[in-house]
Amino acid sequence: AVHLQGQEAKKKQQAAGGPGGATAYTAPPTPLFEKVLEAFDAGRACGDSGLKGMAGREKLRKMLFCLAEAVREHARAKLAAARSLTFHSDASKNRLLLLCEMCGDDLVPGHCLLGTADLEDDCSAAVLMTAVLRILNDLFTPLMGAPRHAAKVETAPDLQALDHVARIAEVFNADAAADEQLAGSMLQCVKVNSSGALGFHDDGGGAPVPGGPG
Repeated sequence: AVHLQGQEAKKKQQAAGGPGGATAYTAPPTPLFEKVLEAFDAGRACGDSGLKGMAGREKLRKMLFCLAEAVREHARAKLAAARSLTFHSDASKNRLLLLCEMCGDDLVPGHCLLGTADLEDDCSAAVLMTAVLRILNDLFTPLMGAPRHAAKVETAPDLQALDHVARIAEVFNADAAADEQLAGSMLQCVKVNSSGALGFHDDGGGAPVPGGPG
């Protein structure tokens, strides 16, 4: 009976869709998002069974993605307003952590986490550089990595935002490891390429590309 009621509710929702029979999707209420976030912070939102009494596994996965995308959107907005940018990287246990500090026209400092990347047992300069570029490309591709059962959406990198970051980056801060220092030097030769993403560009002799990150 419960299953039949659910099917009837789904049919009514589809019937209420827009022109062309599009299905209407209703987001969960804000209080439920707050409870999911509280549970995640407490380490209770990662199990296979979801959140008992609040959200099943698939619904929970989508809600966590929405919360994460909201954080990424906040980071994108802060970077869009920045006029000067410093990257901070830390490679440890085959994982790269990338953060940044920035300031805008008001000279008020800000900071945010840009992302992490798996180095897969290879911490060479080339792999570190590729990981940094992958983090930035993923950050500036809205809705990147949406759950496979979510509504299908087209994703594409924000070329204007990527170019903005490449132009305002002034410092790449890494520890004393030679590979991380070399990766920072290689990132001087980065620009938005023809495929619409940040990529390495050597114009001969490894000279920095004008306007690229330093």
